Amino acid sequence: MNAVRSFAIVPAAGRSRRMGQDKLLLPWGDATVIESLLASWQSSGVDEIVVVMRQDQTQLPSRCRNATIVTPEVAPPEMKDSVLAALKDIRERFSPDERDAWLLAPADMPQLDSDVIKRVIAAHDPASPAIIVPTSDGKRGHPVLFPWTLASSVALLTDNEGVNALLDRFPVRELECISSDIHGDLDTPEDYEQLRGEADCRSDIYSFGCLLHFLLTGRDPVALSTSSPSSFIECSEELDDLIRECTAFDADARPRTFEEILSRLNAMDKGYKLNLKSNLEAVTGK
Repeated sequence: MNAVRSFAIVPAAGRSRRMGQDKLLLPWGDATVIESLLASWQSSGVDEIVVVMRQDQTQLPSRCRNATIVTPEVAPPEMKDSVLAALKDIRERFSPDERDAWLLAPADMPQLDSDVIKRVIAAHDPASPAIIVPTSDGKRGHPVLFPWTLASSVALLTDNEGVNALLDRFPVRELECISSDIHGDLDTPEDYEQLRGEADCRSDIYSFGCLLHFLLTGRDPVALSTSSPSSFIECSEELDDLIRECTAFDADARPRTFEEILSRLNAMDKGYKLNLKSNLEAVTGK
């Protein structure tokens, strides 16, 4: 009898709208977010890794070494569509049988723990198949393992249902894990800095700069990239410089305190009576 095989699905076709750029290519240690994730999958002993991406993600394939790359003709609009494309490729390329399993985790989890993946794979019992979900502190996380027999069920989900709907319809076995890394993904610049252990008041200053940019221009700034309101509206050089500094990619290049920001805003006050001093007193008690 052939050994049980496991297939990792990496849905990497998202547009990172909240991040403002392809978050999978952001620096992570000595590599990138996607490379760190794939290194964990490769260390876990999973048999095959399938990465689904858009055709216009031209910089991503070179970062996905030792993985099968799937680029559908139509860019997958949702994660479920990426999963369907991966399952189709796995079915055609590897001919899995009912004893096998497929695993799913978001592509933006650079801290994914290979030891957790190993435990999830080891928990799969072909004689008594169930969805395996790691948990930590009472919260479910990733990767989730699905018996191959559930692959066909993904195509039966309605338009407003995601893959997680399968957890409500089929047997689930939870696997308690110590690692909190089963929860951490990257949706916003603040998530990125927090997971890198860099979050402090300057992360809030970044958010404040983004808010100022939006209030002035009606546009979201380019995330994790210096944003300049003067690209869209007439704006004083002083205010443009402040917002550029607040939204700098390098946290060390941002103002260090809100007191500094309010002081600079006060200096720009041209008679609008913003009363920033009293606001500072209300916030700081000084």
